[in-house]
Amino acid sequence: VIDNEPDVLSDGFGFAPRFLVSLEGLRAAGLVQPGSLVEHSYKIALPAGAGEADIASIRNEAQEKFPQAGWTIRSRSNAAPSLSANVERFSQFLTLVGLTALIVGGVGVANAVRAYLDAKRGVIATFKSLGAPGWFVIAVYLIQIVLIALLGIAAGLILAAIIPYVAGYALQSVLPIAAKGGFYPGALAWAALFGLLTTLAFAILPLGRARDIPATALFREQGFDQRGWPKPVYIAVAAVLVATLCVLVVAR
Repeated sequence: VIDNEPDVLSDGFGFAPRFLVSLEGLRAAGLVQPGSLVEHSYKIALPAGAGEADIASIRNEAQEKFPQAGWTIRSRSNAAPSLSANVERFSQFLTLVGLTALIVGGVGVANAVRAYLDAKRGVIATFKSLGAPGWFVIAVYLIQIVLIALLGIAAGLILAAIIPYVAGYALQSVLPIAAKGGFYPGALAWAALFGLLTTLAFAILPLGRARDIPATALFREQGFDQRGWPKPVYIAVAAVLVATLCVLVVAR
């Protein structure tokens, strides 16, 4: 029984341990017949010190001389193209999942901001009665919302920085390769930027509604009117922020 195959990942997913047999035994079994699905793998040993340029030269020469052979030529720089393709598809799927999570979280941000501003309607009415301009109301509460968002982002970054080490330790006995965690400041910076853009994009509409409500309506305990839309400038700013967020997520 074979306990371990060092290069098993290069052959993709398997449902069971592989069975090894000599060519003579395979021919004697009669399994290779016309129409059988058989895949032949050949390994070429290059001279010592051969670099990527030598490998590329051999690959190009083989493709030029045998264009209809249907070969899949792999090298040490791309030993498992199917695995690489699967990882790429999985990363694209995670990108879509992450974008969906950001949008769902943004809806939660909008609802939370609206509830928070509704609780502060007396303060907003006082500001407006004392002659405070509309931009002052937006600035005061936008600063508060951003500070609260930064606290949540900081907590998320701390958790995200710890998870790779925990996952590496938990998976080291499962994966056939070494799984080591690491600190990735670039990814954490992108995550912080995404969180901040999401907060700003979905908080601007409730803030725009609060800015345009007269003080008399607030003092009469009418709260925030959910009907209609804020001024086009707020919608445009929110749309630009959402578009920027989507472009950055897809580009990553």
